Amino acid sequence: MAAAALLSGCIAHELPVAGSSGTTPSLRVPTTPQAYRVLHRFGRSKRVIGGYHPAGLLAYHGTLYGTAHDGGKYGYGTVYSITPPGALHVVYSFGGTQNDGFNPSAGVIAVDGVLYGVTDGGGACGAGTVFSLTTSGTEKVLHSFCGADGGSPQGAAIAVNGVLYGTASTLGGSKGNVGGTVFTITTSGAYRVMHRFRTTKGDGFTPTGSLAIVKGVLYGTTLHGGAGCSDYPGCGTIYRITTTGKEKVVYSFTGLPGSDGSQPEGGVNAVNGALYGTTFLGGDSACHEGCGIAYSATINGTESVLYRFDAAAGGQNPAAGVVDVRGTLYGTTAVGGGGSCGNNEGCGTVYRLTASGAETVLHAFAGPSDGADPEANLVVNKGRLYGLTTSGGIVVSRCTTSLSAPDEGCGTVFSIAPE
Repeated sequence: MAAAALLSGCIAHELPVAGSSGTTPSLRVPTTPQAYRVLHRFGRSKRVIGGYHPAGLLAYHGTLYGTAHDGGKYGYGTVYSITPPGALHVVYSFGGTQNDGFNPSAGVIAVDGVLYGVTDGGGACGAGTVFSLTTSGTEKVLHSFCGADGGSPQGAAIAVNGVLYGTASTLGGSKGNVGGTVFTITTSGAYRVMHRFRTTKGDGFTPTGSLAIVKGVLYGTTLHGGAGCSDYPGCGTIYRITTTGKEKVVYSFTGLPGSDGSQPEGGVNAVNGALYGTTFLGGDSACHEGCGIAYSATINGTESVLYRFDAAAGGQNPAAGVVDVRGTLYGTTAVGGGGSCGNNEGCGTVYRLTASGAETVLHAFAGPSDGADPEANLVVNKGRLYGLTTSGGIVVSRCTTSLSAPDEGCGTVFSIAPE
């Protein structure tokens, strides 16, 4: 089965690109809960399996497969499976063999029944790996990053006709800089750098988040760079790259206060030939450096702000992208929405966003056992949304090794019904 469809975790329906929005539409908060449920609370204790600080999810044949950045048998993270009712099983713990990858940094994808993913550390050179993993737990390092070819991959790969495409967030840039790379790798491990980001002349750098494909061309985002704002290191870009490696920036974010976004972390999702995503900063100036936006863009680079997050009940600073369910977008904000997390900025939200830009908060995280700080993309499985929080979910033991620091929890897996 083609993994491109699996990666997005979405159901494609018609979702028109919205026109330019001069004002943020009003927020609606539902009066009834949307069947929100915590499926699993991670922990550092050996009695609490699965690892901690979950990084990404995949819905595959009715079962969820996820990664935890830390913990597991050797302390370097895990890949786990979890059923919709919440039964979790550790498929693999990283760090048990020489030159194994450490700390998976994104979710996995599936190609012909095999899982593929990345770690942001470990491998033969310490700069991360691309790995394969059977669902029964047999893992293989396909490629070790060593600097010249990139390092510290932060986004899940995408598969096109059985070939994997992904990004390395640092190192590997042109002329020895640390701008990152776009790469391709076969399922047997043949690796090739497709593009080295320049960090100069308007190119983006530090690619993050998920890739999307439209008419055989890949689209992604960079956290920094571009020609849209003068502040170093730049406000980020949307770029396109052919499977032969020809790259072009199609949009540079401006980060203008009260207007456009800055620093797209979650990558892009393609729906009916248009691109949708979020930026962590920019937009509403109620937050320092902006509260973030949700946007749409054509493949030719015409961008429109769909919604400006507002630091209040609507949430703020989305680190994840969006998914589409029957023509409506769903996503999360890392903070905001109430709750007593951090500096009382809130613990994050799950939100719904219509094509016209009307936002509804489906769940505002409350912290501790409820979960907090959702930063991974949502996935759809049999009509329900599933996601992760990187903290909260305290059960048995502290998630920090510092006795003087407050315990913020090890993270959760949750589900919620789309409205």
